[in-house]
Formats: sequence, structure tokens, C-alpha cells
Amino acid sequence: MKFVKSNVVYKGKRVLLEEATYIDKKGNLKVMEHVKVQPAVAILGVTESNKLVLIKTKRTAIGNSDVFEIPAGKVENGECPKMAAIRELKEETGYVTDNMKLLTAFYSSPGFTDEKKFIFLADGLKIKENQELEDTEEIEVVENSKDEVLDMLNKGLFSCGTTQLAITWYFMNKEGDYNA
Repeated sequence: MKFVKSNVVYKGKRVLLEEATYIDKKGNLKVMEHVKVQPAVAILGVTESNKLVLIKTKRTAIGNSDVFEIPAGKVENGECPKMAAIRELKEETGYVTDNMKLLTAFYSSPGFTDEKKFIFLADGLKIKENQELEDTEEIEVVENSKDEVLDMLNKGLFSCGTTQLAITWYFMNKEGDYNA
């Protein structure tokens, strides 16, 4: 398809909705809706005692439901994804580490959004500070053994696709042997 023009329909704090006009292979005009958002990071943390760090939080977009997921957040303007991951991990959990490694990056749903997510592995986590939660955040930090997390995954207890991908990636790659 050949791009013709785009028009901003809505601009909010976190998202921008545009209508983009294209010419398809038959010469017809087609309008596509695109959601534009800042990139995001997610962090699969492993403590010094070899526990995986999850958070339990409420998600208003799905009916204010409690969900288990890994810490995550947006990349601020001018910030590199790794620094965003370090910041988000500390803000949401109080954990810090010197070992933050990119596992993968992907587009969450490229059919309609440009949201790019970066998943990091943070090894050797240590509690150093208190959580620095936003007023809208209610986050409980939960440490689980690898067996418990794998059981949760197998039972379908993770509704967040990013969390599912991170945990599956972790276990599929020999629990941290990412050069395999």
C-alpha cells in the first residue's frame, strides 16, 4: 500500500489515534486507524535467592481486575530502554541490580499500533529502596520460586502477554543461558 496522508483524531496523555490514508494495490483509498504510543519496557527479575519477582496490580482497562505480571512501564522521552527498565524496576519494586540484559524486543500488535516493547532480564536483585509508586498504582511485590511461576504459567494465571512471553522465554532458554 502507498501512504497518502494521516490525520490526528485524538491525542491523550498516553496515546495518539490517527487515521492514515493509503492507496491499496487495486488503486482504492483505504483508511487505517493507528494507535501511536511511547515504547515500553518489562523486567523479569531474579533475586539473589533465585526467586522470580512478580507484581500483583489492578488493571482498570480490564475491569479493575487483579493481575500478576512482571514490572513494566513506558520509556520516557530521551531515555534509552535499558535505563527505563532500571528506573521502572526500582520504582515499582524497590529492587536494584547491576545486571540488566535485553532478552527481546517486539511490537505488541503491529496491525494497529506502533507500541514497541523491550523485555529485560535483571539478575541478582537486591532490595535497596522503597517503591516509588504513582498515585494511580497499587502494586504488591511477590517473590515466587521458579517452580511456582512455571505452575502459574501452565495454569493460565498470567493475563498479560508480555509477562507470558518473558517467562516462556526464560524457561525455554535454560533459565538464563541466553547464548544457547
